[in-house]
Amino acid sequence: MLEIPSTDIVIRETVVSFSEAYDAPVGSQLLEYWNRLRGERGRPTWREFNFSDIMDIATATIIKDVIDGGQEFKNRFWGSANSEIVGFDGTGKTIADYYNPEHVAEILALFRAPLRTSTPMILRGKNYYQLKTAWRPYQAICVGFTSEDDSVSQLVIAYDE
Repeated sequence: MLEIPSTDIVIRETVVSFSEAYDAPVGSQLLEYWNRLRGERGRPTWREFNFSDIMDIATATIIKDVIDGGQEFKNRFWGSANSEIVGFDGTGKTIADYYNPEHVAEILALFRAPLRTSTPMILRGKNYYQLKTAWRPYQAICVGFTSEDDSVSQLVIAYDE
Protein backbone atom coordinates (compact mmCIF):
# COMPACT_ATOMS: atom_id res chain seq x y z
CA MET A 1 0.00 0.00 0.00
CA LEU A 2 1.03 3.55 -0.71
CA GLU A 3 1.77 5.53 2.37
CA ILE A 4 -0.76 8.33 2.57
CA PRO A 5 1.07 11.67 2.53
CA SER A 6 0.83 13.54 5.80
CA THR A 7 0.64 16.82 3.89
CA ASP A 8 -1.30 17.79 0.82
CA ILE A 9 0.32 17.51 -2.60
CA VAL A 10 0.01 20.42 -5.02
CA ILE A 11 -0.10 19.67 -8.75
CA ARG A 12 -0.39 22.80 -10.85
CA GLU A 13 -3.49 24.54 -9.45
CA THR A 14 -4.88 21.49 -7.62
CA VAL A 15 -4.36 20.40 -4.03
CA VAL A 16 -4.47 16.59 -3.74
CA SER A 17 -5.16 14.86 -0.45
CA PHE A 18 -6.33 11.43 0.70
CA SER A 19 -9.25 11.27 3.10
CA GLU A 20 -12.35 9.33 4.05
CA ALA A 21 -14.15 12.66 4.53
CA TYR A 22 -15.77 14.59 1.68
CA ASP A 23 -18.82 16.79 2.11
CA ALA A 24 -19.60 18.37 -1.28
CA PRO A 25 -22.98 17.13 -2.55
CA VAL A 26 -22.12 15.11 -5.67
CA GLY A 27 -18.96 13.50 -4.39
CA SER A 28 -20.47 12.69 -1.02
CA GLN A 29 -23.12 10.61 -2.79
CA LEU A 30 -20.40 8.67 -4.60
CA LEU A 31 -18.46 8.20 -1.36
CA GLU A 32 -21.55 6.95 0.46
CA TYR A 33 -22.30 4.46 -2.34
CA TRP A 34 -18.68 3.27 -2.48
CA ASN A 35 -18.53 2.82 1.31
CA ARG A 36 -21.80 0.88 1.30
CA LEU A 37 -20.49 -1.50 -1.38
CA ARG A 38 -17.06 -2.06 0.17
CA GLY A 39 -18.23 -2.73 3.70
CA GLU A 40 -15.16 -3.73 5.72
CA ARG A 41 -12.96 -4.32 2.64
CA GLY A 42 -10.49 -1.83 1.21
CA ARG A 43 -12.47 -1.37 -2.00
CA PRO A 44 -15.57 -2.80 -3.66
CA THR A 45 -15.33 -4.87 -6.83
CA TRP A 46 -16.29 -3.53 -10.22
CA ARG A 47 -18.73 -6.43 -10.53
CA GLU A 48 -20.72 -4.87 -7.66
CA PHE A 49 -20.97 -1.48 -9.36
CA ASN A 50 -24.38 -0.70 -10.83
CA PHE A 51 -24.53 2.48 -12.89
CA SER A 52 -28.22 2.94 -12.15
CA ASP A 53 -27.32 3.33 -8.46
CA ILE A 54 -25.53 6.63 -9.21
CA MET A 55 -27.88 8.03 -11.86
CA ASP A 56 -28.53 11.11 -9.71
CA ILE A 57 -24.89 12.13 -10.06
CA ALA A 58 -24.03 10.54 -13.42
CA THR A 59 -23.77 13.83 -15.32
CA ALA A 60 -20.92 14.94 -13.02
CA THR A 61 -19.11 11.59 -13.08
CA ILE A 62 -16.19 10.16 -15.03
CA ILE A 63 -15.37 6.44 -15.04
CA LYS A 64 -11.81 5.52 -16.05
CA ASP A 65 -10.65 2.03 -17.00
CA VAL A 66 -7.15 1.29 -15.74
CA ILE A 67 -4.99 0.18 -18.69
CA ASP A 68 -1.91 -2.01 -18.13
CA GLY A 69 -1.74 -1.43 -14.38
CA GLY A 70 -1.92 2.36 -14.73
CA GLN A 71 0.27 2.92 -17.76
CA GLU A 72 -2.78 4.76 -19.15
CA PHE A 73 -6.42 5.39 -18.28
CA LYS A 74 -9.32 5.30 -20.73
CA ASN A 75 -12.62 7.03 -20.07
CA ARG A 76 -15.41 4.45 -20.11
CA PHE A 77 -17.95 7.15 -19.27
CA TRP A 78 -17.80 10.96 -19.33
CA GLY A 79 -20.83 12.69 -17.83
CA SER A 80 -22.56 15.42 -19.80
CA ALA A 81 -21.87 18.11 -17.16
CA ASN A 82 -18.16 17.46 -17.70
CA SER A 83 -18.64 17.82 -21.46
CA GLU A 84 -20.35 21.18 -20.99
CA ILE A 85 -17.53 22.42 -18.76
CA VAL A 86 -14.58 21.31 -20.88
CA GLY A 87 -16.14 21.67 -24.32
CA PHE A 88 -15.75 18.05 -25.50
CA ASP A 89 -16.92 14.52 -24.80
CA GLY A 90 -14.07 12.53 -23.28
CA THR A 91 -15.77 9.12 -23.54
CA GLY A 92 -13.35 6.61 -25.06
CA LYS A 93 -10.35 8.94 -24.76
CA THR A 94 -7.14 8.30 -22.87
CA ILE A 95 -5.31 10.92 -20.83
CA ALA A 96 -2.79 11.31 -23.64
CA ASP A 97 -5.66 12.10 -26.02
CA TYR A 98 -6.76 15.30 -24.28
CA TYR A 99 -4.02 16.63 -22.02
CA ASN A 100 -1.14 18.75 -23.27
CA PRO A 101 1.80 16.42 -23.92
CA GLU A 102 3.96 18.20 -21.35
CA HIS A 103 1.37 17.45 -18.61
CA VAL A 104 0.59 13.80 -19.41
CA ALA A 105 3.26 12.22 -17.15
CA GLU A 106 2.14 14.32 -14.19
CA ILE A 107 -1.56 13.51 -14.73
CA LEU A 108 -0.82 9.80 -15.14
CA ALA A 109 1.13 9.86 -11.87
CA LEU A 110 -1.82 11.58 -10.19
CA PHE A 111 -4.30 8.88 -11.26
CA ARG A 112 -1.88 6.09 -10.31
CA ALA A 113 -2.05 7.13 -6.65
CA PRO A 114 -5.54 5.61 -6.05
CA LEU A 115 -4.21 2.31 -7.41
CA ARG A 116 -1.91 2.04 -4.38
CA THR A 117 -4.17 3.14 -1.56
CA SER A 118 -7.79 2.45 -0.77
CA THR A 119 -8.21 5.87 0.83
CA PRO A 120 -10.23 8.13 -1.51
CA MET A 121 -8.29 10.81 -3.39
CA ILE A 122 -9.65 14.33 -2.95
CA LEU A 123 -8.84 17.06 -5.48
CA ARG A 124 -9.54 20.75 -4.90
CA GLY A 125 -8.41 23.65 -7.01
CA LYS A 126 -8.67 25.06 -10.50
CA ASN A 127 -8.48 23.34 -13.88
CA TYR A 128 -7.56 25.03 -17.13
CA TYR A 129 -9.89 24.01 -19.92
CA GLN A 130 -8.05 24.47 -23.20
CA LEU A 131 -11.06 24.53 -25.50
CA LYS A 132 -12.73 27.19 -23.38
CA THR A 133 -9.43 28.91 -22.46
CA ALA A 134 -10.57 29.42 -18.90
CA TRP A 135 -9.67 28.41 -15.35
CA ARG A 136 -12.55 26.95 -13.34
CA PRO A 137 -12.63 26.05 -9.68
CA TYR A 138 -13.58 22.49 -8.84
CA GLN A 139 -13.42 19.76 -6.25
CA ALA A 140 -13.68 16.06 -6.84
CA ILE A 141 -13.36 12.67 -5.21
CA CYS A 142 -11.80 9.63 -6.86
CA VAL A 143 -12.43 6.07 -5.64
CA GLY A 144 -11.19 2.73 -6.94
CA PHE A 145 -13.01 -0.48 -7.79
CA THR A 146 -11.19 -3.79 -8.15
CA SER A 147 -11.27 -6.68 -10.56
CA GLU A 148 -11.54 -10.26 -9.32
CA ASP A 149 -7.75 -10.39 -8.82
CA ASP A 150 -8.03 -7.46 -6.33
CA SER A 151 -6.16 -4.98 -8.56
CA VAL A 152 -7.84 -1.65 -9.22
CA SER A 153 -9.55 -1.88 -12.59
CA GLN A 154 -11.72 1.25 -12.59
CA LEU A 155 -11.62 4.70 -11.06
CA VAL A 156 -14.85 6.60 -10.52
CA ILE A 157 -14.57 10.36 -10.10
CA ALA A 158 -17.38 12.70 -9.07
CA TYR A 159 -16.96 16.44 -9.66
CA ASP A 160 -18.46 19.26 -7.63
CA GLU A 161 -18.22 22.88 -8.75
